[in-house]
Amino acid sequence: MTIKINLLILLIFTLFYDCYSQSTETLDSSEYHCFEFIQYSTLNGKTDTIIKKICRKKRRVIFSKSRKYNYVGSVYNKENELVSKTNIILEGTEEIREDDNQQIYINCFFERSQDDSVKLQKYMSNETCCNWIDSIKIGVIEFEDKVWMHPIQHNQFILTEIAGFPEADLPLFIGKTWSSTLNIHSWGWGDWKNKKLMNNYKVLGLKKYILKNETIECFEIECLTDFEEGVNKHTYLFNSDYGFVLMQYEFYNGVKINFEMKGCITK
Repeated sequence: MTIKINLLILLIFTLFYDCYSQSTETLDSSEYHCFEFIQYSTLNGKTDTIIKKICRKKRRVIFSKSRKYNYVGSVYNKENELVSKTNIILEGTEEIREDDNQQIYINCFFERSQDDSVKLQKYMSNETCCNWIDSIKIGVIEFEDKVWMHPIQHNQFILTEIAGFPEADLPLFIGKTWSSTLNIHSWGWGDWKNKKLMNNYKVLGLKKYILKNETIECFEIECLTDFEEGVNKHTYLFNSDYGFVLMQYEFYNGVKINFEMKGCITK
């Protein structure tokens, strides 16, 4: 009896594995992100190499090509005085990032005046970093189990590079925690190049957010980032339809940065 049950289980597993293998091989790369990883299994002194393939279904809701988001970005000094307030537009595309095909690009446009770079330079803790720009492409990830984006991190907002990136490890629930590491590139980030950051996330609870005339429910997520100069804190509100509607940063040097979503246009 035991032998028959074991054979039946083996047959079911074999059929399931064959079906899974075939289905992943034929998946459309525009709908799924597929990748292979290697496992090693040792039995009786013999090591076998097993190559597995995993496919994650992509989502195109928050960062779809038809979406355009309007944010207001604000910078406060360590005395909590407002020193900068500007409009920012994020616009979805279907362009896949060349060096990382799990990411797509969104366009980021900054509204700024000519004297911003001079007026705000004294609030920047990394004077060797970054030219001022009017627009840039930002990488984002939107899967059924994860939503993630590069922060708005140029001009007066460069400090966001040394805080945990906006991330939602789905499904979310109160009390959930996860961690990630960030390795800053060796180029383009001045004093921060080659730094490694440790980020610890926690879902704090549920909060309401008013987007135009609509009240939406969001998860409040906190991220604490260990940086060599101190701890940077990042708190944001995440909604499954609109993404990161509010992002608030508190940095080791007393500077605070906020991004508030004010509107969403569906084209």
